[in-house]
Amino acid sequence: MLAVLTVLLGGGGWWLWPQSRQAAQAVAAPAVLASVAPPTLSAAQTAAAVGQFAEADVNELLRGPAEPDWRVHRLRGNPAVLVIEFPSLLAQGEALNRTAALLEKKGGNRERVLDDLALRRLIEGGGDNAATFYLGHDYDAEGFARFFNAAQSQRVALNPSELRLRQLLVDARLLLRQTQGADATYRSAGVGALVSFSATQADDPK
Repeated sequence: MLAVLTVLLGGGGWWLWPQSRQAAQAVAAPAVLASVAPPTLSAAQTAAAVGQFAEADVNELLRGPAEPDWRVHRLRGNPAVLVIEFPSLLAQGEALNRTAALLEKKGGNRERVLDDLALRRLIEGGGDNAATFYLGHDYDAEGFARFFNAAQSQRVALNPSELRLRQLLVDARLLLRQTQGADATYRSAGVGALVSFSATQADDPK
């Protein structure tokens, strides 16, 4: 069984690739909790950042019950970090594969958001499928603003999961939406990042 928890540290990512939730909890949690420094936020900013999303530490995230839908929390001690546990790698991929292709995937286009056909070709060209393209993600709010603005300006149709993610980031105050005529643009609300992982999966889902 495979579970991945990605934790953003400053300008880079630290990836944990354990074989189970239990292994992740035992190996990763103490180091993560000791290493992630809370951002400098005022009391009002902290309260706004937490919003309607409950806080959880790494241990709680890893031992939480499997859910049929996205499970969203703030990282306790660092509420600027939003954590999503997706019910499956496929659900995670539907929401984040296109972002990954723009921001970091080898072979992806750093200037253009891929449409569905180009994204499928990139995924299949690497011997992957929509579920295995990425096992976990960590992006800051600036990266998401770049992705959603590029998709908007390039008229790339986003799927329902991507649109849901965009609204979630706005609701969580990682992104600020600015409307100009019929279009909207997005910018980072400041310090903020998203980390994602999936519920326990069978290895190499097909």
